[in-house]
Amino acid sequence: RPTGETCVNCHEPGYDKLLAGWKSDFRMALTSVDSLLHLCRKIETPELSALRSRLDKLRKDRSLGVHNYAMVDGILKADNEWLVKFVKEHGLSVNLALPEPAE
Repeated sequence: RPTGETCVNCHEPGYDKLLAGWKSDFRMALTSVDSLLHLCRKIETPELSALRSRLDKLRKDRSLGVHNYAMVDGILKADNEWLVKFVKEHGLSVNLALPEPAE
């Protein structure tokens, strides 16, 4: 399996920074989608099943999105937007505000 070093050796100078940025973006986007999916953990719909399946495939690829960054980034952004709407429509959001201090 190729490593990041393999990629950097064949590409132009600075590719290592681009690669690191893509990997970081992928991890953050995946974390965001996973957090939203956690709110939906007790719900089963065809759309959620398809979304979970897509995420499983992205994880199994293990390239952290670098083989087709634009496509993976688009998928994760679209899934995130859809989940935000779904969570709001179904009242699944979590209030993370701290309680007011007692006087």
